[in-house]
Amino acid sequence: MPDFEELKRRYMVQGTVSSLGGASPPSVPTFQNCHVTHHINGPDYFPALKAKINTLAGGAGQFIYLMGWWLDPGFSLDGAGGGTTVVDLLKAKSRAGVDVRVLGWVMAPQVLQNPALASLGFAADILNLNAETARFIQALRAEPTLADKAVLNILSHPAGSVHIKGGIVGDGTDAAMFTGGLDLQQGRWQPFWHDVEAQVRGPAVQALFDAFRDMWGEIKRRPVAHLTITPPSGTAVTLDSHSTGMPDLPARSLGPATPSKMHVQSGLTLPQFNIATVSSLAGSGNQLPSNSPLSYAPSGRFDIKTIWNKGINGAQTYIYAEDQAFTSAEI
Repeated sequence: MPDFEELKRRYMVQGTVSSLGGASPPSVPTFQNCHVTHHINGPDYFPALKAKINTLAGGAGQFIYLMGWWLDPGFSLDGAGGGTTVVDLLKAKSRAGVDVRVLGWVMAPQVLQNPALASLGFAADILNLNAETARFIQALRAEPTLADKAVLNILSHPAGSVHIKGGIVGDGTDAAMFTGGLDLQQGRWQPFWHDVEAQVRGPAVQALFDAFRDMWGEIKRRPVAHLTITPPSGTAVTLDSHSTGMPDLPARSLGPATPSKMHVQSGLTLPQFNIATVSSLAGSGNQLPSNSPLSYAPSGRFDIKTIWNKGINGAQTYIYAEDQAFTSAEI
């Protein structure tokens, strides 16, 4: 039976790594003394998220930092039948003094503002969910304490999205990160929707906070984008991506060690934005619009690819992996 150190060397990234274009950082960090709880499907995850949020009463240093691919303004953590919406819950926590900040993804402004978008077959569904996310952000901004802290995430690859879903909840002494595949959207309560979310405590929380902070600062530095999202199945919503009063998010140290002995690696995928000549938008002579590279990762980051390659190459027997949309020729 191999010892733990041997298993780490076999399956976890060690030391210097390389990836697409040499864009990965020098190493993928390993965080010790973490605790991970896996929540399978919405009915397991959403009560856990609500329970963590409800521990916050507005004390010094308390925060809720959420990120979403699809944010439903009518979504409730109380169940598929309804209840207090997340919008109202976040408003109440913000009024109580909790530092609430939300990043909700919409397509890159250069894409949303292109008149040819409506002619693309895939666009209808994306426009519908982007409109819901915009209304979620718009509803949060009605609360004065959130007017500058509810933000549309405009950093995506123009042919992709910012697919991160989850967040960090807590304070400097007890914080939990939630990361996985579950949106704050009513359909995720249904029994036919299968996905997983990991709730992590310990030093690995720092990695997700730093990722959130990087995105927050990047959006703050960019010009405000004036967006109109016209979904095929509803009315248009017009909203600025962010405000000029968007506050800084200072660096902070999170995730003290837990009694658990789990070792956790955390990785990101960040795009290179190098698709200027990939294709034309249907019905137009314009090339697919671009988006500005991330100032904090101008060549992208491909930690996930590195982590997967390490794990798969280390396998000695059999791996079963399931994903809704495998497209990697390498994998």
